[in-house]
Amino acid sequence: MMSLIDLERFFWRNPDIRKVNNLYYCRGSPYRVFLPDRFTNNLCRFIGIMHGDGNLSSNRIHITDEDPDYHLDVLHPLVKKLFNLELNLYYDKPRGSYYSHVKSSVVYRYLLQCLGFSAGSVRDSILDEIPYYLYHLDLSQRAHYIAGLFDAEGHIKFRQIEIDFSITSFPIRDYIIDFLDYYGIYYTPDERLRNGRSMIYEIYIYGREDVSMFWDLIPIQHPAKIERLKILLGR
Repeated sequence: MMSLIDLERFFWRNPDIRKVNNLYYCRGSPYRVFLPDRFTNNLCRFIGIMHGDGNLSSNRIHITDEDPDYHLDVLHPLVKKLFNLELNLYYDKPRGSYYSHVKSSVVYRYLLQCLGFSAGSVRDSILDEIPYYLYHLDLSQRAHYIAGLFDAEGHIKFRQIEIDFSITSFPIRDYIIDFLDYYGIYYTPDERLRNGRSMIYEIYIYGREDVSMFWDLIPIQHPAKIERLKILLGR
């Protein structure tokens, strides 16, 4: 299993980045940040979140979700622990949603060059293929990646015991399916055309046994989704 991230090559490509007491900065940046040098459960969760709801633009990291508790209780502590960055929270009234954001040239470049994110909507970087490192994660790291993705893109339905993913990446759909197959969780895949232009790939999991197994394996942290699952399963 691969666990290390090639920071040496990153610093070679970015000679303006300096290090002081294990924190990194560059000229003009107000922040001194951590840069993870290996894949951990927390970093894998963050990657899943960004693959679902992340956006990168002009050195700014941006994550959208309509639940302010998710931002304050999950996203902000996670980003602080990973990168030593304090996220800002903004309410977008016209869209009825919140977004967390921060500007850091060093972390922005790290996400692009070390984790394979794309500028703009991060999910666009995984439409046709996914970063090679995802295939080398251990099972716990994969579970945390899928948890981050579910926190961003998962849904819980009350008409019956049902949860689902709705994603735009066929390779990510297969990545999730491989994990479900490994643990024997039954699912139903589907796909549909959105707005006559782009494909949406869906994975449905039905029934108390399979939904419970999914929740036991995938450490979901989104507070609203946890509450919905508790109601759904009577826990």
